[in-house]
Formats: sequence, C-alpha cells, structure tokens
Amino acid sequence: MNFIWVTLGLSVLISNPVLAAPQCSDLEAQWNSHYVSDFKIDWDTSNFTCPGGESSLAMAFFDLANMTFRANKDGYRPDFYALVKGLVRKVHFDPDCKYLALGHRGQGKITLCNPFFKDSREDRASTLVHETRHLQSGDPAHAQCVGGKYNGKAGACDDTFYDGSWNGSGFNADIFFYSWNMNGAEKNELSRAVMQSEMNTMIPDRFNHITGEQTKKWRGN
Repeated sequence: MNFIWVTLGLSVLISNPVLAAPQCSDLEAQWNSHYVSDFKIDWDTSNFTCPGGESSLAMAFFDLANMTFRANKDGYRPDFYALVKGLVRKVHFDPDCKYLALGHRGQGKITLCNPFFKDSREDRASTLVHETRHLQSGDPAHAQCVGGKYNGKAGACDDTFYDGSWNGSGFNADIFFYSWNMNGAEKNELSRAVMQSEMNTMIPDRFNHITGEQTKKWRGN
C-alpha cells in the first residue's frame, strides 16, 4: 500500500527556512535502512513516495531521531526516537480511520489515519509520541471531556493536567514533547511558533482539571 494520494509538497517545506527539510534521497535512505525495520511498517514499502505518505512519516521519524536536548537539573534529557522505537511493534495504516492516529495498548501497534499525513510537521512528530504513551502500561487513557470545546465527548481529554511532566495520558505527552522542544532543545528544524500554537489550542480544551495559573503559564499570556 503506497500513499500516492497524499499531496504534501516537500518542496514547500524546503523553501521555508524555519521548516527546512532533508532531501527525498536522505529520507528514503533512512526509511530503508532504519525506519521500516525499527517500527515494523506493515504495508508495501517498495515504492517510497516523496512527496507522499512515506516521506511525511519518514520526516516525523527523522525529526525524533535528530532532536538533542540540554539536560535538566536532574541530568535528564529525553530521547523521543528511542522511546517510540522501544514500545512500537508495528505501524499500520487504515484509510477509513477518521482520527489522526490510534495507539493500541497491549499490541504495541500504532494505526495511522489519513489526517495524520496532512498535519503539520510538528504535530506529526508529537502524534507519534502521544500514541506511544498509550502503549505504556501506566497510561490511564483519555477521559470524557468536562467543559471546553469538546464538552461531553468521550475519550477526547486527559483527566488531569500534569504541568509538563510525563504523567497522565496522550495530551500530557504532547505538552511534554512540545515543552522540551521549546525550552530544552538544541537547535532543530521545528517551528516554536507552531508548537506554541498547538499548546494554546490544547491547554483550554483537552484537560478536565487544570488551574487558571497553569492555563496562563502554558498559553504564554
């Protein structure tokens, strides 16, 4: 199965200095030598599409693999590529799925959906981390939203906001990912403006229990 239907233009990314990207040949080389085997891609990978679905996914893996961070006061620095690689046993594609992606706890599988490939470069990388959180045994899973944009929607919120630490479920994992990239990363190609925008969208609507002080702090206002 090849993602020839995805029309994300890699040349557009290359033309923007903030979102500068590796060449197709670089992504294809990493795809064939590492990404297909590291994440057990389960569709026909013989035809690497660039621009296309394979290159969009390869870019997300590339970003995770090339992030380096300054250690915090406890000497900790995350390795998001190793995190995802260590927990994911299969990456699947479902053309009929309406979400961005789904993490299947107990199976080590992430299912990607059409919207994933049309999302921002920053959010594709974060989505892989988000879904990997669902594969961990300590993940409490999402809760029904209480208030906000998704009020009453099942499985659309995290119950509690953990102030940027690796706790809670997938939306907390997104904030953990974005905050490390914005505050602890060595220079990389992801846009801080896009990441802040993503956080601004999630903070008021994806957490059932979050204080006003936390909202103000993380939305940057």
